[in-house]
Amino acid sequence: MLQTVMVYFLSFVLFKYGFEKIFIKQFYQPESNILYTPLGNLDKDILYWSVMGLAPVYSFILGLTEVTTALLLLFVRTRFAGLLLAITALVQIVIINFCFDISVKMFSLLLLAMALFVAWRQLKALFDFLLLQKAKVLPIVHSGLEMPVYVKASLKFFIVGLMLLTILYPLVAHSPTKPKLYGAYKVEQYILHGIEWYDTIPVKRIFFHSKQYVIFQRQDDSMLDFHYTINETENTIALSNYEGGKLTMSYSIEGGLLTLTSDNGMIMTASPIKWENMSALQHRFHFFVDEVR
Repeated sequence: MLQTVMVYFLSFVLFKYGFEKIFIKQFYQPESNILYTPLGNLDKDILYWSVMGLAPVYSFILGLTEVTTALLLLFVRTRFAGLLLAITALVQIVIINFCFDISVKMFSLLLLAMALFVAWRQLKALFDFLLLQKAKVLPIVHSGLEMPVYVKASLKFFIVGLMLLTILYPLVAHSPTKPKLYGAYKVEQYILHGIEWYDTIPVKRIFFHSKQYVIFQRQDDSMLDFHYTINETENTIALSNYEGGKLTMSYSIEGGLLTLTSDNGMIMTASPIKWENMSALQHRFHFFVDEVR
């Protein structure tokens, strides 16, 4: 019974992460503020996530593999094959989590331990056959539930259906829209208390993130970020930081230029950047090294 619960839990987790990869919801395309951050300033986990987000086909293939593994786990005849695939995938995930300092280390270790526990008897028989040349028949692990076949099939159908509904509905139903002003901007003019700054403009870029964050990139490439809400009726932006500080700015767009005016006498005029044309976002393909320029 315990092993059956573990198998279905493993299947649920693999379905969840697999479909998130297929729908490009786990490794998403990096935002403009990440793309304009110098490589050495990024934490290793963000760097890994960003690089994976630049290869949606690879993410799709990984997701398809995880979904296939989850399906194999649901049937007794294919369960051991599914466990072998799950163990292989989870070993890789554990290594990645530790090497890139990703915060789900213990969870991935728990999943790996569960897969090894469920597959232990069959793994032992397989090792005896491969390493000791002993003739072995792989033991079949039954659920331990004594009930009619049709009841067991109905229960499985209900559980799997509930799992898929829980996982797929948020992925299909939720279609996020980009907020107003979304994108990257280069600061062209900076005025503070009526005085225009020329050579020492403190902010060089402004990024409006899809998650309702505005990020200011200073000249030393450090970032200052705020959560914001926009009032399109009054053309104002309300900013708030993690310490509870608040700032209100008005905005206007004229001639393709964005102008932000704060209530403390700061005026910034910025032009939009075509960050979608950056080299990292172009899906080029080269068969040979000589083709790379």
